[in-house]
Amino acid sequence: MINQLDQIKLLVEQSTNPSLKNYLDQLIQYAEDMAPNKTMNAEQGARHQAALYSTIECFLENTRDFALGFSALLITFHHFRNGAMSPMYAYRFMEHVQLPKEKQLAMNKILDLLIMTCTPDMAKRLDVLKHINIARSVAQPFSDTARMNIAQYFNK
Repeated sequence: MINQLDQIKLLVEQSTNPSLKNYLDQLIQYAEDMAPNKTMNAEQGARHQAALYSTIECFLENTRDFALGFSALLITFHHFRNGAMSPMYAYRFMEHVQLPKEKQLAMNKILDLLIMTCTPDMAKRLDVLKHINIARSVAQPFSDTARMNIAQYFNK
């Protein structure tokens, strides 16, 4: 049986947007590199976290095939929910990341959103979404278009 991550990888590969495949590959590489059993120093961890921010930003600012890309983002977070994308590990080394304060805050908020909404169980996702303000969760410097696309994706 094919899992959701393999399914979305196939859909992304079949899309006419090669950038999505690159973003997904980067996200999966991050999850593997930052797995709980991987040891690294703070500098390496901070570089991985900054790369995660950039990858998420690419997904959010990608207006072409947004729904497919955002689905890939959520599915990847769900697939690695007990590893690098878990609440316990997703914020590792954040105190060492060299991002402007505005981007660090945006990163924390978008990580919260992705972790809370990555479940494929639509009833649970809808319940969680009742308590989320998309405008606050997708903070500056992410664009108004990114906020609008995410709100439309979640029908909020």
